[in-house]
Amino acid sequence: MHVEYRAKTQKYLSTLELNPIGKDPLKVPLISPITLEKQLEMARIIAKMIVYNVSSALVLENFLDVENYSCESGSYITEIAINKTLSKPFACYAYAGFTSNVTFDAYKGDLSVPLWSPQHQEIFSTNNGNFEYMECGVLSGGPCDGDTIWNTGLWMATDQSGCGSSTGLKGLKGLYAQFEIVGKCASKCTLVNGELTASTPITNNGSAA
Repeated sequence: MHVEYRAKTQKYLSTLELNPIGKDPLKVPLISPITLEKQLEMARIIAKMIVYNVSSALVLENFLDVENYSCESGSYITEIAINKTLSKPFACYAYAGFTSNVTFDAYKGDLSVPLWSPQHQEIFSTNNGNFEYMECGVLSGGPCDGDTIWNTGLWMATDQSGCGSSTGLKGLKGLYAQFEIVGKCASKCTLVNGELTASTPITNNGSAA
């Protein structure tokens, strides 16, 4: 069942065209003031997005991403430990997808095993800032070259009111996530703890700052 689901999902993702959505990327709702450099970066990301439905302002947000995964016995890798700042498009109410260049910090005992997915595809949905996603990609380079990775998870706003709070969405806590490598580096890993902290609180209208 798992294999069949992955095959269908991969077939579906292969049919998606990563083209603009028929709108001028620079006209997507953005909170002012915003630097030209950041606006152009936002435009480049939006141009590669598949936006199914966004009913609140779309922003390019910097998140401090701290995640720790523990892997099952017999897995090629033993853990994944992430601690970095990521720039991600985000909206409080949305269903969308995009492709990005991602590296996961994995370990086999004390040995670092970077997992690079240069055409990593993500589909996500948000509801008042609460966030669920499905990701997949093909690894390039290193011992796991050519292997497929899958990652799915559910994150909840640290403030119960989410984007609707008076101060905006400040962060999310990982409730559940599974990470799997299919291939010669076969591994199954489960989220132990995860936190996403926004550099600027997010509201339905964009950044609260």
